[in-house]
Amino acid sequence: MVSKTYTITLADGTVLDNLKLNGDNFISNTAINADIFDENCYSVIISDGENSETYNNMELVQITE
Repeated sequence: MVSKTYTITLADGTVLDNLKLNGDNFISNTAINADIFDENCYSVIISDGENSETYNNMELVQITE
């Protein structure tokens, strides 16, 4: 089974890529600083390479290591 990778594009164009989905959580192999999400989630695009969805007014819930 091939697992999909996801890309998240934040409002300012910041791209987080090569993310894996685990339940409702996106998993990254590299550390992500929570500061990039500050006032940057009013428009968020999530793509699996085939389909893209745009979400408005999202919020970061947690970042864990």
